[in-house]
Amino acid sequence: MLAFLLAPFYLLFNLYLFRRIMGWVRAWFPWFRKRKHWAVSAALYAFFALSFVLAFPLPAGRLKRALMLIGNYWLGVLLYLLLAVLLADGLRLLLVHGLKLRSLRSARMHRIAGCLCAAAILVTSVGGVINARVVRVTPYEITVNKSAGSMESMKVVLLADLHLGYNVGLAQMERMVARVNEQGADAVVIAGDIFDNAWEAVEEPEQKNPYYISGVKRQVYECLLDLTPGGQVIQIGEMGAKKPVMLAVYDGLILLLVTGFGLVLFRREDLK
Repeated sequence: MLAFLLAPFYLLFNLYLFRRIMGWVRAWFPWFRKRKHWAVSAALYAFFALSFVLAFPLPAGRLKRALMLIGNYWLGVLLYLLLAVLLADGLRLLLVHGLKLRSLRSARMHRIAGCLCAAAILVTSVGGVINARVVRVTPYEITVNKSAGSMESMKVVLLADLHLGYNVGLAQMERMVARVNEQGADAVVIAGDIFDNAWEAVEEPEQKNPYYISGVKRQVYECLLDLTPGGQVIQIGEMGAKKPVMLAVYDGLILLLVTGFGLVLFRREDLK
């Protein structure tokens, strides 16, 4: 619903930016002064601006992934593009119309301003892409006034807002895992959001986890998780209990067994 409400503003912003871009291009290449020569440029701009819309009805696959990836990168570039053009237009209105510096209206100044905006957009966009792939560790020290036996400290690694999908893929996750392993943590906590809207956005979703436990061994672990109070607390706390009725049955059986064993044990006369 929100996408439909924002769609008119998105189209207006893109129309405004395209006209400003073509105005700069015309300052360099007079051939583009006729709007009939804008067809190829308009088609190319529309492809980038609507790439995620084109990807929406497509089935999951490489083509959809490629279009969504282009669309996500375009949204990032669009933000820098919009900020640069609005800033340039604001300065132009101030200097030309406010301070009456008419010399700044020349084609040469138009070309210079366009080059400065293009350079700023290119540097910030490329820098943003590179910076997003760098996995950083931010250390925090927290004091908990609570007794923990002989344990004096505990190192916990928190991962949050992974948003695995079109932009955060397998290579980025491998870099994260490498940095986590470098920390020598006692525990690793993974908070949401883990996935970015759609499961098919995950790179190579059919690839199996080599550490995934299956078969009889997994059944044994699942049984222990259901039977033990600690395992039940984890499932209930995470709202992930698949068999809540069976958990109650297991609790009843454990209660009966422990109570019966206690009655038999405490009836022994030689109990010390």
